[in-house]
Amino acid sequence: MPNVLSSLNAVQPLTEAQGRDFLVGFAVGDPTPLNQLTPMPNPDPLTLHAQQVVQAQQPLPHGANPVIQAREFGLVVEHDTGEAHLIVGQMNPAAPTMGAMVAFGPFITLSRCVAHSHPLITPLIPDGRRIAVSKWADRGGQVTGFAAVVGRPGAFGTYLPTGGDVGFISARKLSMHTVYTPYRVHGAGDAATLQAPEVVPADPLLSWEINEVSETDSEYRGSITAFAGPAPFWSATFTMNREVADTAKTMTGFVFGTPKYSA
Repeated sequence: MPNVLSSLNAVQPLTEAQGRDFLVGFAVGDPTPLNQLTPMPNPDPLTLHAQQVVQAQQPLPHGANPVIQAREFGLVVEHDTGEAHLIVGQMNPAAPTMGAMVAFGPFITLSRCVAHSHPLITPLIPDGRRIAVSKWADRGGQVTGFAAVVGRPGAFGTYLPTGGDVGFISARKLSMHTVYTPYRVHGAGDAATLQAPEVVPADPLLSWEINEVSETDSEYRGSITAFAGPAPFWSATFTMNREVADTAKTMTGFVFGTPKYSA
């Protein structure tokens, strides 16, 4: 399939750990993992998409790499072999304002859908017009307190997983799914702040692990943990209005239970 990136070395298939490392690299705009993956077919849709983004957004915000950070990447792991593959987000003409999202559908029977990354900069809809409001880009480059994000998630949805993410996890009955963001965590505990990748390059990346998602007729329920790099530093239970999550998939609607900061 044209949107699947697998190991360039057939003798050494991509592992889940390598795939996760590649997603982290893509999230911060590092294109070097592409050197170890099967090339995209010509004409390369990644490059063509990047050219469109550059033409529409000058200068690019946050020092972003448009080849990587204007789309999602997903990670799947085959049930039978354990081989991992990266799925490139594609524009969906039926839902152009959703951006370059990963379509996991073709892979759910034979693979585990273990993770995906969120973009940093505004993608384009197919006719070249810029999307007026991007979920991920509006607060990038600013410094925002993590406590504010989880205290008022609706006001700081940029940094969080979406209702669509939660609905997908529930529908596919995934025991766990990781959402990698392009933002870095500076500091610790309730004093931690979130910043765009170029602000403090040495700081770890923010990601979210969503577990134990269940659903009723009216809501989703589950638990969520925030990570700074490989280290968890915050966790909570959550509920989410199911109707809102299913109809406004790019929005957030988390209502968190009593949070816990890790030492």
